[in-house]
Amino acid sequence: MHLLFFSIEYTVASLLNIHQQASNSASLFSRQILVTVTSLLVVRDMVKEAPELFVKFVELLLEIVVDTKRISRHLRATACQCLQEMEVLWP
Repeated sequence: MHLLFFSIEYTVASLLNIHQQASNSASLFSRQILVTVTSLLVVRDMVKEAPELFVKFVELLLEIVVDTKRISRHLRATACQCLQEMEVLWP
């Protein structure tokens, strides 16, 4: 169990690093990263196992949503969908 937890935590952290390095022009790639990270957090119930990682990701999603000047509307829409999915599971 612990090995799986660290593996998922490492995977999520790696994906978030890749997302930070991707430019806004790689919006489709960034959108897929957000969906993948959301899926990993939801499936493994990481809100309980790694709350600091979960909070960091939610903060990233909120930053994307409010940045209307630099972030594409498609990426912002994906971030909103990710937040909605989390809200369904953790109201």
